Amino acid sequence: MTRTLLAAACVLLGLGAVALAQDPAAIDAGEQLYDEHCASCHGEKLRSTGAMPDLRELRADARARFDQMVMNGRGQMPPWQGVLSKEGLDQLWAYVRSRARQPGDGGRTTYSALTISSVIFLASPNSIMVLSR
Repeated sequence: MTRTLLAAACVLLGLGAVALAQDPAAIDAGEQLYDEHCASCHGEKLRSTGAMPDLRELRADARARFDQMVMNGRGQMPPWQGVLSKEGLDQLWAYVRSRARQPGDGGRTTYSALTISSVIFLASPNSIMVLSR
């Protein structure tokens, strides 16, 4: 049973590997930068009002586009070159990606579940919960 539980935990850790692999300190620092520089237009906690793009929709492969838009500006968005450092840009990206929507989830948190014996493992992109019946 112990091996089975360990294997199940490894599977669930793999499901959330992208978010778990990010540095929590970078995510926290990115959130502070977002609150200071971005929230007034893009919405508190990345909740867009619809007037500006929803940054939670950015896919992992959009990093170069993100960097270019943040540093050089676009449309009504001012350039942040000279305000944000490379490290700050990395932290901001870590925060945005930590809150990214999964394809087809409509903004809801998607959970994967695995039940072994009387233990239930739930995994979302940002957390793992172990429940015992």
